[in-house]
Amino acid sequence: MNNLATRVVTAIFFILLIVVGVCYSSNSLFLLFLLVNFLGLWEYQSLVTRFAMGNRYAKTLEQKWGIALFGSIIYVITVQVTLGNWPVKYVFLLALVPAILFIKELFTKAENPFGSVALELTGFLYITTPCILLNLIAHQNGQFTPLCVLGIFFLVGVSDTGAYFVGSKFGNTPLFERISPKKTWEGWLGGAVCAFIVAYLLGLLFTDFSIKTWNVIAFIAVVFGTLGDLVESLLKRSLKVKDSGSILPGHGGILDRFDAFLFTIPLIYVYLNW
Repeated sequence: MNNLATRVVTAIFFILLIVVGVCYSSNSLFLLFLLVNFLGLWEYQSLVTRFAMGNRYAKTLEQKWGIALFGSIIYVITVQVTLGNWPVKYVFLLALVPAILFIKELFTKAENPFGSVALELTGFLYITTPCILLNLIAHQNGQFTPLCVLGIFFLVGVSDTGAYFVGSKFGNTPLFERISPKKTWEGWLGGAVCAFIVAYLLGLLFTDFSIKTWNVIAFIAVVFGTLGDLVESLLKRSLKVKDSGSILPGHGGILDRFDAFLFTIPLIYVYLNW
């Protein structure tokens, strides 16, 4: 199978997984992003702890499993308590997180234990927090509204896809050449136009959010989705790697596909609850 065919097949499978996982039930959305959180933390650790600072933060396979599982526990507790499925007292377990991470370093013999903990906490903020907030967005006003979450994914995807095609055809002015030479202002504007058109249509179809709300979400997707993409490109460029992983043939890793979402979801949550 050639590279184009591989990319197409992977993209179809990925889209179907997102649609079914988001829309089937509240539990399927919860489990889908439990998986995204676990794989994202695994990739993040594999990247930063192997390559950053001359390998000083390198972790064993067992340590990476442990941190990914630890981040998953944080995800499960926070979502279940916030949605009212578990008693509030369970949230106090999260107060133990810093202590556990530091105590762990007593036994790892890491060259720079405080740097290692800092990278772990950054991973939780960067990946686990947006996965948690996406579940909360799906339960606005106490009701499960999966189509709104699907609309957010659609907006971010349309912005990115529109930018790619318009930039490939008309792009001449680099957007951020030092980080991502192929991104152009023309492509970014093309993606923005596509996103706002789709936002208007979403406002007509998915009336849980008004047209104004969808337009604000589109603005966040266009601006901060692009910044999220650039930040992940900055991370990969600083570590001299092409992709964050290889779990998605032809597309790279989980972070390669969710980089824009990781930046947009917290801002969308703040806007919806302001």
